[in-house]
Amino acid sequence: MTFNFDELFGNEDLKDYLSGVISSGNIPSTFIIEGDTGSGRKTLVRLFFKTISCKSENRPCGVCPSCKRIENGNSGDIRYFGITEGKKSIGVEDSRKIKDDCLLGPSDGDHKFYVITDADKLTPAAQNALLKITEEPPDFAKFFFVCESGMSLLPTLRSRSVTLRMQKFTDGMIADYLISREKKASRMKSDDPERFEDIVSRSGGSIGRALSLLRKRSADPDAASELAEALISYDLPGVHSALLSLPETRRDYKEALDEIRGALKQRMTSVDPEKKGAISEFYSAVEEEYENCGYNVSIAVSKRYLALCAKRTAAERG
Repeated sequence: MTFNFDELFGNEDLKDYLSGVISSGNIPSTFIIEGDTGSGRKTLVRLFFKTISCKSENRPCGVCPSCKRIENGNSGDIRYFGITEGKKSIGVEDSRKIKDDCLLGPSDGDHKFYVITDADKLTPAAQNALLKITEEPPDFAKFFFVCESGMSLLPTLRSRSVTLRMQKFTDGMIADYLISREKKASRMKSDDPERFEDIVSRSGGSIGRALSLLRKRSADPDAASELAEALISYDLPGVHSALLSLPETRRDYKEALDEIRGALKQRMTSVDPEKKGAISEFYSAVEEEYENCGYNVSIAVSKRYLALCAKRTAAERG
């Protein structure tokens, strides 16, 4: 049996692990997939599904009915659970749905896969409700908790799981990836090298984020950088000015918040501990408002909230 994991960039340690457990036939039932947004978590999970389900000698073959169903999102044996519209967490009712579904065997293959996206948002009660099924699962069930950090999950759940951490890439690896796979990146590197380098540095080691930054049309990296610099300097008028300049449409505002997240994360790697604390506090507020963009939240109210957070941060540090 041979394996072809070219679909996933880098992550050689994870690929070695994947080939090892599948070759042994001793595949754990529960996994925690850690990594930032855009780090390849979904690609890894999908690759896992295809490789486990494929019956070809070279896996995944990509052409058998099982591989095609999974790639096209048509498999009857994959269940996704996450935050539903209008909610901010994953509750006990979702855990009950998972347990009830486990009463039924797979329809297409030998396994059923349960993917809990945004597992960081599982309430403690929801996690406790899953302890029994993850400790004594049906033979066919495989659980995948996808999150930024497994430390957000209960120790009792982590102890039942194998944790896989996505690779964080260097700027050089991000640049090489973009140039080798994106024509736009090659042109930008030649025509606007400063913009290209800015995208690479703000990717935070994430391929997905780098691609998102490269493909955006309405993003304003200068506004994000100005806000980050103003926050570091405790320049409240500068913070307010930067916030007021942010877009008014929900889609563009969310995109701008994403830019700000990247700028803040980049600054946190190069400032002293005191200022890092200030940035971290404001970053959490931006993260909250980014998520709130999925709900019917006023952009004006959101901007005022971020301005208050910046003022509180400055007062605490002053």
